[in-house]
Amino acid sequence: MEIIRETGKPNKLAVTAVLILMLLVLGLAYFFNIYPGGIVVSEDTPKQMTITKQYVFGKESLTIEVEHANQLKVSLVKMLGEDLELKWYIIVLFFTALLFNIFNLVRNNHSSQSNEMIVILYLWAGVNLLACIIFVYQYINQVVWINDMLQQIS
Repeated sequence: MEIIRETGKPNKLAVTAVLILMLLVLGLAYFFNIYPGGIVVSEDTPKQMTITKQYVFGKESLTIEVEHANQLKVSLVKMLGEDLELKWYIIVLFFTALLFNIFNLVRNNHSSQSNEMIVILYLWAGVNLLACIIFVYQYINQVVWINDMLQQIS
């Protein structure tokens, strides 16, 4: 598949494919809780919780007795799990914006655009790339922290 035509314009099929891929990734995360390091916390009883770690091709469940000693840690894991899903949505959206920005940079004929517009496009691509890097770093740290908390609780 040819992403960029000889005229310098991106193929509409490539743009559509990026949009469909973004919607698929967001849909899997929203409806099936499938995202890297994703966890689902369900309260069976006030004294018992089930924490399910979702993987792409399977899941692992952990049943925890909520006691006075670990009540704070269990609540923290539940809150961080919800925050992790939100960060995943933000990463996907920023990455998609970065891809569209790159398509926009390739599409624009630099000779027909003013220098200010080109600088703005490059700056916006840099901001999107920096945001992606920061959120991915935070995401990885949060996944590691959640896994450490789950080991302490169990």
